This record gives sequence, structure tokens and C-alpha cells, in this order.
Amino acid sequence: TSLLFVRTTTVFDMVAAIETMLHPFRRQLRSLIQIISISLNFVPVLIHTAQRIKKAQIARGADIDGRLAHQIQFALSATLPLFALAFSSSEHLALAMEARCYDPALDRSHLNTLTLRLHDYIVFVFLVVLTSINFLSIHQWLSGLPPL
Repeated sequence: TSLLFVRTTTVFDMVAAIETMLHPFRRQLRSLIQIISISLNFVPVLIHTAQRIKKAQIARGADIDGRLAHQIQFALSATLPLFALAFSSSEHLALAMEARCYDPALDRSHLNTLTLRLHDYIVFVFLVVLTSINFLSIHQWLSGLPPL
């Protein structure tokens, strides 16, 4: 279920949903929401960078499928460039935010405002019913097992 969620939901939508859920606490959690947003946006970049490093190491003759010692050595040799590139990317982001006069204390405006509609409530009720049925069937199945 979580894989389906990650595959079908954009990072922007996830962050917007988190902001909507935490709306009563937005002033206290503004920085946390921004950190979550930036982190979620960096995950695909880090995965792509790790794949590039892996291909470069293989091109240089690294033995990935060998013994455990070779795999550990490969992992350690790939970790340093990954961290260096991640810190470089985060530094570029910090400079870009400074250049645009980003101030975390200011309220952000939204292009699209999320509102709950009728079909959202219908899906919510359906999922609650489905989860309840699933929980009850598992409980019933577990209670029918012989004692240990």
C-alpha cells in the first residue's frame, strides 16, 4: 500500500497534505515542514547520484558481486563521494534560498489550496470500513488458532 502511495503521489502533494494536517500548529512547525519538503525532494537526487557513483565504480573495476569484504569496501568507497555531493547540493540550495531572501518566519502563499470534497469523505469512510473489516477478520482468524 505504501509503495502505491509513493508511486502515485507527488512530493508537492505530500507536503501540502502534511501542511494541511498540521495547520493548527503551522507557526510552531513551519521550519519542520520546510525540512520535510526539502528532504523529500532530495531523495530522488540522492538515489540518482548513488547510481552514478555505482556505475563509475564499476567502470573503474570495482568488484560488487565478489566476497563480502569487496562489497563492504565498495560501500565505503561510494559513501564518501555521495556525502560530498549531497553536502555540495545542500550548500547550493542554501545559497539559492539566501539569494531569494527566504525567511522562514514569513507566511507562505499557496498556488492551490486543498479542500476536502464529498468524494474525499466517501473514500475516507470506505477505507475506515475496509480497515475495520480487515482488522476483525484477522482478529477472528487469530482467535481460531489452537493455543501454543
